[in-house]
Amino acid sequence: MKILLLGGYGNVGKFLANLILSNTDSSIIIAGRNESKAKKMKDDISFGHDKARIVTEFADASKTGSLINVFNKSDFVINSASTIQFTKNIVDALLQTKKNYIDVLMSSSQKLNFLKAASTEFVKNNQTVITDGGFHPGLPAALIRYTAEQFDKIHSANVGSLLNMDWKFELSSPDTIKEFIYEFKDYDSTAYVNSEWKKLSYKDYKYFDFGKPFGKKPCISMMMEELKELPDKYPSLSETGFYVSGFNWFTDYFVTPLMMVAVKNFSSQKLNPIAKLFKWSIQKFSKPPYKVILQLIVEGIKDEKNQKMKIEVSHEDGYYLTASPVFACLKQYLHGKINKPGLHYQASVINPKIFFDDLKDLGVEVNVVMS
Repeated sequence: MKILLLGGYGNVGKFLANLILSNTDSSIIIAGRNESKAKKMKDDISFGHDKARIVTEFADASKTGSLINVFNKSDFVINSASTIQFTKNIVDALLQTKKNYIDVLMSSSQKLNFLKAASTEFVKNNQTVITDGGFHPGLPAALIRYTAEQFDKIHSANVGSLLNMDWKFELSSPDTIKEFIYEFKDYDSTAYVNSEWKKLSYKDYKYFDFGKPFGKKPCISMMMEELKELPDKYPSLSETGFYVSGFNWFTDYFVTPLMMVAVKNFSSQKLNPIAKLFKWSIQKFSKPPYKVILQLIVEGIKDEKNQKMKIEVSHEDGYYLTASPVFACLKQYLHGKINKPGLHYQASVINPKIFFDDLKDLGVEVNVVMS
């Protein structure tokens, strides 16, 4: 199988390339607008792998024809490029080439609206299209599904996240940074509380204890689309949400408020100054030890008794923690366990048990405590 990595020379793409080459017989196509970066990535990862399994291609997401050309050279498409503004082109190319696909992009309404509008056509074309891959989104609802199988009923399931990572901005394009910042325009603080979806204020934070050296952190609600299916799937569930702890004290209290104002008043093309400030603040104030942690706290009933479970998924490299769930999902696809046509979230299409077992095999820490 030929797997296309759109944006394959980025921080996430490099890990995906190595995971695919190390754990499958598939070949990869590293594609993007910067051909020199694609060729350098090929040279970098050729050590230890058969160079014949790696090719590079030019692809410009702003031109549908360019996407169609490169999609047609592959059997499966993984999109980890900064392409949210070109989602319509991506969707048009998918519909014309009828390729199966997963993206590793932020969960924006701009992206999801185009994908949802094409969902009927995906079914007609017998295409499996997976969105919101990675860990944030990608893991919160998957964690809840995984733990729900170990309860008779679940009543509350809240996920907190710690994001203390080395952002490796030297390997990120300016568009990637601006795209990340621009997602604050769609920031949604909705969570499921007392059996209804509510927008929460910054005062409605929850504390999560991430252990040494990070300790207990206040986390504010951030809506994840993948969570919306859970109350229907688990009728006993009365509370669920995803909560984020922020970046560091300076970025959280000084830079983030400026970003929130900027994205509501300026286009992404005019965000260069705030992007530079964000980049500087992250590099200046985010210090080792680097670690990304997702912590789920579940309360429910098991064997007619009240039970509480805490499960943590973590890794010291946030980009690896983004790539490894995508590969674990791809592995299920390659083994024929994901074959239903249509549009799916990564968190809802995977088999949770196999998924988290594979993450552990890939070196991701998955720790469970029952009380």
